[in-house]
Amino acid sequence: NKDNTAYAFATVNIKGNEKDFKIPLSYNLQGNNKAIAKGTFTFKRTNFEIGTGLWSNTLVLKDDVTVNVVLTLDLVQ
Repeated sequence: NKDNTAYAFATVNIKGNEKDFKIPLSYNLQGNNKAIAKGTFTFKRTNFEIGTGLWSNTLVLKDDVTVNVVLTLDLVQ
């Protein structure tokens, strides 16, 4: 769109736990045939059974995991 923002829809599967995410992206055109899109999303590690047992305490190891996404896109005309 005109403000160079879009969304990517992704399914993340970790340890058999699958979740869908809507990732906000900002993008910049690189010439006539490429774009670079960047975005960030966060998930709870405990929702994916990451850090169980001794590491399950979220006071020791925070629950939020931030993922930074960078996509190089080929534009099709």
